[in-house]
Amino acid sequence: MSTQRFTLKRLTSDDVFLLRELNALFGNAFSDCETHENDPPSDVL
Repeated sequence: MSTQRFTLKRLTSDDVFLLRELNALFGNAFSDCETHENDPPSDVL
């Protein structure tokens, strides 16, 4: 059995673009861009 490694990052207000990209990823993955991209997160966390 192999050991899996991961990185945990606490998001800050500087990472809002990451949340928007994650929403786009979910929209594509679930074929539901309208739901995941129509109400993006605000610039303030």
